[in-house]
Amino acid sequence: MTTQKTTAKEITTHAYLRASTDDQDATRALETINDFVENHQLTNVVHYVENFSGAKLERPELTRLLAAAEKGDYLLAESIDRLTRLPAEQYEALKAHIADRGLRVVVVDLPTSHKALKAEPNDRIIDLINNLMMDIAAHYAHEDYTKRRQRQAQGIAKAKAENKYKGRPADTNLRSKIQTYLTKGGNTYAEIAKLCDCSVGMVAKVKKIRETA
Repeated sequence: MTTQKTTAKEITTHAYLRASTDDQDATRALETINDFVENHQLTNVVHYVENFSGAKLERPELTRLLAAAEKGDYLLAESIDRLTRLPAEQYEALKAHIADRGLRVVVVDLPTSHKALKAEPNDRIIDLINNLMMDIAAHYAHEDYTKRRQRQAQGIAKAKAENKYKGRPADTNLRSKIQTYLTKGGNTYAEIAKLCDCSVGMVAKVKKIRETA
């Protein structure tokens, strides 16, 4: 009678990098993430990069990450605000989804979360500490987002009242480059986004403007 050896599943580190708008660099934290990966000898790393508001629960790359992740894997982010700026109810929904997938969240600038790298999956003490610290950080991330939005709205309202508001200037060079690829044809939105170093959403936006012009 022969017996088969069962090998332990290789842990995957799902590194999530996010920026809010198309003119911000979502890969800004890549060096920080990669240094952390190297210092902690993490292997089998997959990167998920997107330009999308952290105040929205439904994000393409975050959704893809959660669909691909398996129990015991790591979800790695530079800081909590890169993962969430969600209001309480939506944050709880995200947290529940992460828990359902059996993911262990590790945040570079939240040292208490690093303990998850050495703990066994479902270590209740580590989970309790991490959840508490992440809840606090997530609360302040949303509060900071809300306050900045309020200040921004107040500034815009004041500028409009004084007839000084001009809106955010468009990146004409980027849009022209995207337009060139769209006119030439033969490339997907994702390919154009990579060639132009922008988001797929930005390509779609220029396409829409082109069609309605």
